Amino acid sequence: MRPTIVIYKSKYGTTQAYAKKIAKKLDTEAILVEQLKEFHKIGEYENVVLCLPVYNSGLAGMNTIKARYYMISEKNITLLMVGMSDPADEGSIYHVINNSLTDNMKRKFEIYYANGKMRYNGLMFADKLSWNNWMKRLAKVPVDELNDKQKEMLEHAKDRVDFYDESMVESLIAHVRNI
Repeated sequence: MRPTIVIYKSKYGTTQAYAKKIAKKLDTEAILVEQLKEFHKIGEYENVVLCLPVYNSGLAGMNTIKARYYMISEKNITLLMVGMSDPADEGSIYHVINNSLTDNMKRKFEIYYANGKMRYNGLMFADKLSWNNWMKRLAKVPVDELNDKQKEMLEHAKDRVDFYDESMVESLIAHVRNI
């Protein structure tokens, strides 16, 4: 296996948990996106795993990645998006990809998705507003058209929703090991 580094952004800890799990399984280090500008050892790595959370239909940390893309553009790049959407909802995931990645990145990145978790009382004000708006839109959908995750989110909208599942990154880890 070629040397790999994990670069992540995490607001509430779930994406960090996935990043640390991936780094441990790949026997490498994980750094915050914000550390990338001072990280001088990036040249030692052939593979980069980006772990970024989805917020408001975009990837947090992607502006920093775009600003420093020249540092990693020649490397094998794998992206893990972490959010609350159902992985089977390809439209929602495709929307995030279109909002966040350049056309070149879409072609270059190997993209994976993992579910996150949310504790309502721990959300920042802007994130609560966004969550509440999403839940209002979901509440208007007929119940028989909702998937199980959406039903659970509505049921626990002002409490805690936890879809974190370490097994969701196993195929990503296998992919990176085989590069």
